Amino acid sequence: WYLDRFGLIGPRNELPKDPYERMAAVRQRLEEALPEMAGVEKVFGLDGEFWSPRKLLRRALWHEMDHIGHIAHLL
Repeated sequence: WYLDRFGLIGPRNELPKDPYERMAAVRQRLEEALPEMAGVEKVFGLDGEFWSPRKLLRRALWHEMDHIGHIAHLL
C-alpha cells in the first residue's frame, strides 16, 4: 500500500496470490525502491495525505515492527 502511494508497486493482479510469496515480493520491491528515493525531497498530496520518501520509510518500518509485535504476542 505504501509503495502504491508512489506508483512503485505495479499492477496488484501481478503480485503472487500466496500471502507469503506476496509479502516477500512486496518487501523485495520496497528494498529496490528505497535506494532510488535517496536524496529525493519531493512531497506530494494523495487522498488527503502528504507523502514523502521519508514518510514512506517511517511508515513501512513502523508497520513491520507492529506486525512483529503482534506475532511475538501470539507466540
